[in-house]
Amino acid sequence: MKHIILSSELTKTMGLYVCGKSAFTSEEELVKIDFCPKLVHARFVANEKIEEEPSLSILQGRYFKTRCLGLDHIDGEPVTDLPRQSNNKKKISHVRIDERVTDFKKLSAERGLQVIEGWNTRMPLAAKYADMTYAGEHYRVWMKDEADVFPTIIDYSTFGIINLKLSKDVGNEYFDVRNPHYTSAACWGTPWNISKNEALFQHFIARNMDVKTILDFHANDLKNNPEMEDQSERIKTVLTDQVIRLSENTTLFYIIFGHDPSTPQRPQQKVIEYKWNSGRDAVLRELVVEAVNRWVTAEAEGWKAEPIPHACKSCPIKCEFKTKDIQV
Repeated sequence: MKHIILSSELTKTMGLYVCGKSAFTSEEELVKIDFCPKLVHARFVANEKIEEEPSLSILQGRYFKTRCLGLDHIDGEPVTDLPRQSNNKKKISHVRIDERVTDFKKLSAERGLQVIEGWNTRMPLAAKYADMTYAGEHYRVWMKDEADVFPTIIDYSTFGIINLKLSKDVGNEYFDVRNPHYTSAACWGTPWNISKNEALFQHFIARNMDVKTILDFHANDLKNNPEMEDQSERIKTVLTDQVIRLSENTTLFYIIFGHDPSTPQRPQQKVIEYKWNSGRDAVLRELVVEAVNRWVTAEAEGWKAEPIPHACKSCPIKCEFKTKDIQV
């Protein structure tokens, strides 16, 4: 039996996004776009060390999470500052993000949100999903992900997972179904269009996890990344039998903060509860089946490069299409 390990980030790299159908229904659908198998292989099979210069928005997000959740939240070096003006003063966006950090701490106190640095922050999660058969070959499919805050309590009584986000504008409504990679991550003004891959994975894993599986996956991550800090003792201490039982009925909250200096009149934070139901269980199944299908096909074809318009030039891996003008 072969093993396939899926993460929410992997499924998006494979061109798969779960988004809502409209503002008037809780139903969601799987959006499929083209993807490059060579990039998937480099990042998730060969585990290549890909050198990428993070964009300013990525740096801002890492800085925000470092300030809110602690220095241990970011892989590698924590982001403790942002690019400044020539006189070393903070830029307006930097000041606004610092204000949002204060707002997060106020919200946590007001709603009884328990965030304990180094205890329930950046918690690795893993679980078996299912055994599947393709073209006579048997596969065991696993899921892994990482929660910003888990386990925790919100509103003093609700057991949940926290997915913390920083967005330039929490009222942004722009979404293009043809390009969900760029538009389904920040359209918090139309939250049904936000890609739900991460939330679906974390919901399922929380309901089906066991500590041994999480420890096994963490040990494998340590082997592939010797610089990673060993979290085994923390995992065993935090994920008690009681937590495992409570997790079967967990819910997930998105907590989003905005920092756009041009929209000071708008509310700069949102809390969105994302509950588990049978429809979301079904769309997750569709996502996993398509991801496995794409994985098996790409593997059989040797993980060959597939040119993607507007994406090849900015791709971080070396490829014959990187310098070519790819036509739509």
